[in-house]
Amino acid sequence: MSTTLETPKPPTEVNIPDNPFLDAYWHQELEFLNLPPDNQTQGKVTINWTSLDGRCDDYLNVNFRVNSPEFPQLIHGNKLWMSITPMEVQSAYLAIHRAHGTVVNGGLGLGYYALRAAAKPEVDHVIVYELEPDVIAWFQRAYAGRPELDKIEIVQGDATAVKGCEADLVFMDIYADMCPDAVLTHMRKFMRNNKPGRYHFWGWERALVHYLLSRDLKRNRESLFKYGGPGCYIGRDFLSWFHAWSTTNTLSWSPLVDDFSKKAVNLMSNYFPI
Repeated sequence: MSTTLETPKPPTEVNIPDNPFLDAYWHQELEFLNLPPDNQTQGKVTINWTSLDGRCDDYLNVNFRVNSPEFPQLIHGNKLWMSITPMEVQSAYLAIHRAHGTVVNGGLGLGYYALRAAAKPEVDHVIVYELEPDVIAWFQRAYAGRPELDKIEIVQGDATAVKGCEADLVFMDIYADMCPDAVLTHMRKFMRNNKPGRYHFWGWERALVHYLLSRDLKRNRESLFKYGGPGCYIGRDFLSWFHAWSTTNTLSWSPLVDDFSKKAVNLMSNYFPI
């Protein structure tokens, strides 16, 4: 008996138009960011440029790259806060794809998400919450004159403490490590105190796959439809995003496919066919 179950396909969700797991897409996003090389420091903020020559994992699998283009890293004090690696682009893709109307972004970093969301015609307003004044000052100076700034409002403050906010999508990207324990606490708190349409956090897609792997999907049909409460639906766009990953040629290199990747591909192929 086939294990394939019917998956709802909301009319507002469509297959993703790009494959963010290709290096060509990463190169495109570096060109979009177009960070001026002469804006390197601002208080505690330093921008370094580097390239890849060795292991550089993708979002859902191990990978290696050599002779890559240079990409920027944001250093705050002596800590690496953000870099525009392939994983960064892949992990932000769905939250960008789903962005529309009013978007709340927790954590400014290099400004990639805020700029990308603001560049969409479907997005009217991007509200960014950032604690560090030097990061804000650097962003405003580095990207001065860009048209996306007309849609971006930056608030110096703690994104997890926001109350009374209405937004069509929230992307919380304030974490030094992917999916720490605080992620779900912050999500529940934000959704209790505000009215978000969708809520994403950095690592949401990976957490979702781990969650589904832990469920008995034959008995728990509701697990197919949503994760983490209202606003966190799987969606057809997630399915096509995952399909893009599972069919990207790097996965044919058996040394790069770890146990998580194998289980994830098997799960999604059986229960969530495109």
